[in-house]
Amino acid sequence: MKKRRLGLKYNEKWADVFAAFGHKRDHAKLEIFVQTPEAVAVDWRDAHLVKPLQATMPEIATKSIGEPIRVKSGVVAIVLPKADFKRLFRGEEFGWGAMYLYMVTEKGITQLESKNGHWAVKPPLQFK
Repeated sequence: MKKRRLGLKYNEKWADVFAAFGHKRDHAKLEIFVQTPEAVAVDWRDAHLVKPLQATMPEIATKSIGEPIRVKSGVVAIVLPKADFKRLFRGEEFGWGAMYLYMVTEKGITQLESKNGHWAVKPPLQFK
């Protein structure tokens, strides 16, 4: 997340996955979080640079699956205080202060803060 913008899907193979479930490719529609031309261009441009989620899929026999997709370790969950994906993508500040989020891993929870479009660990509060 320090190299790539957040709020994008970074999946250049989404149409192939859609077709693998037996759907027609011309029925595929890219559902995006950030609906701006800039975000779509960055998503498509950088998708091959972002490592895909390590997951195992059950056998695909029909247009739906009966078992869950299993995700391996190393998963990071991003928790937003406000679901504003456009601001998340741009790393903008809110009117009342810096944008922040929580990163949850198996090691714990870290609060990150946006500074000029880059994400950095927010230092813990210090009380005197």
